[in-house]
Amino acid sequence: MNQEDFSTDMKTKQLKSLTTGSRLITFAIVIPMLYSCAPRPKMTSPFNDAAALWAMRDLQSASENDVGLVPQGKVEVGVKLKEEEIQASEARGGDGYAARFDGGYFLTGGAGLQLTGQEMTLLMRVKDEDEKWESPLFARHDQDNKFSQIIYGTGKKLNYLWQTETGDKRLKKEDGKIIGQQRHSQKFMDGVLDLSIRTENIENNGWHDIIIRFAGPNLELFVDGVLVDEEWPHGNLFKFQGPFLIGAELSERETKSGFIGMIDHVALWDRALSQEEITKLSGGGDMVAKRDLEILGPKEINIQYWKPRGQAFAGDCLPYYHDGIFHMIYLFDRRHHGSKWGKGAHQFAHLSSKDLVNWEEHPKAVPILKQWENSMGTCNITYNHKDNKYYAFYTDCGSRAEYIDKPYIGNQVFTSVSEDGINYTKDFNSLLAGHDVEVFFDKKSDYFYLIRRGVELLKSLDLITWEDAKLNLVELPEGTSDECPDHFEWNGWYYFILGRNALWKSPKALGPWERIDPNIYDGLMVPKVSEYADNRRILAGFVDFPGWGGNIAMRELIQFDDGSLGMKWPIEVIPESGYPLEFGVELLSGGASASGKSISLNAKGNLETAVVYRLPQDLHIIMTVNARDARNFGLSFRGSGKTYSGRELRFEPGRERVQFGEPQDGDLAAESNDPRWEAYNLNIENVKGLDKQFELQVIVKEKIIDVVINNQRTIINRLRGHHDGDNLFFFAKNGSVSFDDIEIRPLTVKEYSFVY
Repeated sequence: MNQEDFSTDMKTKQLKSLTTGSRLITFAIVIPMLYSCAPRPKMTSPFNDAAALWAMRDLQSASENDVGLVPQGKVEVGVKLKEEEIQASEARGGDGYAARFDGGYFLTGGAGLQLTGQEMTLLMRVKDEDEKWESPLFARHDQDNKFSQIIYGTGKKLNYLWQTETGDKRLKKEDGKIIGQQRHSQKFMDGVLDLSIRTENIENNGWHDIIIRFAGPNLELFVDGVLVDEEWPHGNLFKFQGPFLIGAELSERETKSGFIGMIDHVALWDRALSQEEITKLSGGGDMVAKRDLEILGPKEINIQYWKPRGQAFAGDCLPYYHDGIFHMIYLFDRRHHGSKWGKGAHQFAHLSSKDLVNWEEHPKAVPILKQWENSMGTCNITYNHKDNKYYAFYTDCGSRAEYIDKPYIGNQVFTSVSEDGINYTKDFNSLLAGHDVEVFFDKKSDYFYLIRRGVELLKSLDLITWEDAKLNLVELPEGTSDECPDHFEWNGWYYFILGRNALWKSPKALGPWERIDPNIYDGLMVPKVSEYADNRRILAGFVDFPGWGGNIAMRELIQFDDGSLGMKWPIEVIPESGYPLEFGVELLSGGASASGKSISLNAKGNLETAVVYRLPQDLHIIMTVNARDARNFGLSFRGSGKTYSGRELRFEPGRERVQFGEPQDGDLAAESNDPRWEAYNLNIENVKGLDKQFELQVIVKEKIIDVVINNQRTIINRLRGHHDGDNLFFFAKNGSVSFDDIEIRPLTVKEYSFVY
C-alpha cells in the first residue's frame, strides 16, 4: 500500500471511528502493523517513555497509544529540513523531518490516548512562517467542550489553556452549600487557567520549543527552555484525551485552522519532565542560556526599582539583617494578584547582599508546595537565638477557596524553618488562626511577641507555642488596615507601622504608643523596616504597577531627637549616572528667565513656564530650589511640545504639601485630596522647609519617578503609559521661585525592554 492509498484508507477508517471509542482502541494496535514502508524514526530519551509522539516524518505515531495522523487540507508530513535546521532538530531528539502547514491540519487518534492525574508534559516544536502567531496549534477534538483550546496564538500572545473539573466539585461544603461560593470567579467555577507570553518577547520568526509542564501545585509554560509564565492550579487533568487537532481547534462546533508554518514534533507525557529533560528538548544548556537572556533580559540585580525578570513582579517586602547579611524577602507575583483564580499564589522569594550593592538570588524561601495552598501571606522572618534557626512566618491567604483537601478552614499562621537562612523547610502544621502577623523579641521579658489582627499580642518562649499576652498594642484607628504590621527598635525608641498610613513610637517595646505626625509614608506599598550595618535602618516596599505588585524600592530612615522619622535614599542603591548634560532652556512665558544652570520664574498670577528639550528618558536630576514666595511650583517630566504637559510634581510651601498629578489643558493638575496611595495622584503633607532653600533630587527611570527633598522626605510615583515625551518643564504660579545649580545626568541603563 503506497503513502497516498494508506492516507486515504486511514482517514476513512479513523474518521468513522471517532463516534465509537472502543474501535479506536483496537485501531491503535492494528494501524502501525499496516504501514511499514518507511523506517520508524529513532527518537532518543526523553521521548522513549512519551505517552504520544508525532515525529512528523510520516503519519504514524511513535506510540502505542495513538493511531497516528489524519491530514485535513493543505498539510504534509516528511518535509526534510534545511541542513542547519536538521542539526537543531537532532539536538532536541528530532529526526530532521517536519510537517508543513499551509492552512491545513491533522486529526490524531481517539480515546486510547488519555492523560489523568496531576502530572503531564506537552511539547511542540513550531515554526510560524507567517510570523503572525494568530492561529490554533493544538486542541481537543471535543464538540461538547467549550474549552477545547489548548495551545493557540492570538497575534499578540501565545496562550495555553488548562482545564480541571468544575469548582463545585473541588470545594468544601456545609449543609450541601459551597463555602463562599458567591465569591469565586467564573474561571474558577469553570476550572480553567491560562498561561501566556507576548509574542514580541519571544521573537516572531524562527523555530520555538513550546513546553507545558503540570506537576501538582505548579503549571508552567516554557519557550525555548525558558520559564516564561506559570500558574498554581488545584485539581486534576480534565478531559485531556484524544482525539486531538494539530494546527486547528473547534469553535462553536466548527473547525478553525489557518496555521502557516512547520511543526517538527509533538509529544505528550503522563509525567512532569525534569528541568534537565526540558533543557535537552530545547537544544541544551548553552542554547537555553542564550535564549534566557534574549527573552527575559539581563540577570543583574540593581535593587532600587528592581522587579523579577519577565512578566513577574515584586510585592510586599520582608527585609531582615543577620550576621552581616541583608536579606530581601519579597512576595513573588504574577498577574498582579490574579494568579490561582485571583487568590494571588504569592511565594516568599529571596535576595541577599552584604553591602546593598551586590545581590545574590536564592531559591524561594516559602514556595507553594501543596495544591490547597492559595498564597503565602505577609508576615516576617525571625532569627531565634535560642536554637540558632530562622523562622519564616507566613499565612495561607485566600480563605475563600476552601478546597476539599485543605486541612484547615480560614487563614492560618505557619512557619518554614531554616538552619542556614537560605534553605527552608515547611511542616504544614498550623500554629494559630490569623492573617498577617509580625514577630519580634523583647530582651526585657525574654519573650517573643506576635502581633495578630493588627494590634492583638500573643507571646511565646520558643516561637512554637503561643499564649494570649492580654494586651493590644494600640487602638486600631478608623480607616486603618490591620494588614502587614511591622515592629522595630532604634536607639532606644520602638516603632510600630500598620498598613500603609499609620506610624507610632514609644520608649518601650510594648508601649504606650504615640502616633507620629508627619507620617513617613511616601507611596511605597506595605513598607517594612530592617536594621543594617552601622546602626542604620533600611525600609523597603514596592511601587504599585498600578495593579498589585511592581518594583522594589528602598529608603534609609533618619531619626530626629524627638524620635520622629524622615527618609532619604540609601547611597548604595542610587542608580549609576553619567556626566551632567549640557542643556539649553527655552522660556515659554514673560515671567521666565534663565542664566547658566539656573531658571527663575516670576509668576504674578498666571502660570509661568520654561522647558528643556530632547532629554533622555531615564535621568538623575539634582538642583537647589529657592521658593521665595511662590504658592505653587515644580517640575513636569516626560512632557512634549511647548505646551505645559507631562507628569507634574508640585510643591505648595504654604500647605507644606507635595503632590503628583496630571496637567490639565496646559495648566496645573487637579488637586489630589486622597491621603492614601493612588497609582498616579499621590500627595504627602507636613513637608517642612519648602518655603526656604532646599535640595531636590529626582530619579526618572522607566515608568517610575522617585523624589528626595532635603534628604529628609521622599515621594515616589509611577508614570502613565502615555508619558513618553523628552521635555522637562519648570513651572510656577502665584509667586517667585528659582531652580539653581541644575544638573541633569543620564542614567547608565542597559537597552532592554520586556513587554508585559
